[in-house]
Amino acid sequence: MPSRPLWKDEIGRETINSIVKKVIPAWTQGLRPFQLDLVAPLLNGDDILCCTATGDGKSAAFSVPLLVLNEYNSNPHLYPRGLDTRIGPMGIVVTPTKGLANNIVFELSKLGIHGFAYCRESLADARRAGNDLTSLIKSGTKWQVICVTQNIYKTKNGASSQILLYSVRNCSSLPWTRTRTSAICNSLGLFPGAFHLIRRSNERPN
Repeated sequence: MPSRPLWKDEIGRETINSIVKKVIPAWTQGLRPFQLDLVAPLLNGDDILCCTATGDGKSAAFSVPLLVLNEYNSNPHLYPRGLDTRIGPMGIVVTPTKGLANNIVFELSKLGIHGFAYCRESLADARRAGNDLTSLIKSGTKWQVICVTQNIYKTKNGASSQILLYSVRNCSSLPWTRTRTSAICNSLGLFPGAFHLIRRSNERPN
């Protein structure tokens, strides 16, 4: 019996780039190699720690998995069968600041992805307007990405399998020694052999 295809296999990676070039025509070459290394395991549900500079392109992790799954689900006859998928995928991005959350939402809007910055101000606005944010978010019909500022983020067990969780932190000032990286991984529950590490230069591109 043939094995089930994986997104991180050659056929899956080719499918990702094929979809990216279709839904984002401006990206004529598809993803950069490191972005593909980042997105493919995410689509298989693997844990990843990616350390790279601001502006290097890691935000593809917030947008591309959603775009790929939406296209794959909408036109399954165009792509290899059997790749892992989720119906109505949603991404949760934990950011250190409200400004970064708002910026991510703005950039995602350029790709047709609806996002929401979940911070103290937006919570207050929702209360004043009488909106039930919890129900709106859980419905998955209004937003595909929720950017949560870390001061109000709380970890909850039993997250839905549709959820893709990302965390964005400004770590450019940290010396990425082997000891420090191991400590960070352990604090996140990422243990050797159980996640992918992508570490690039933290020098910001000009």
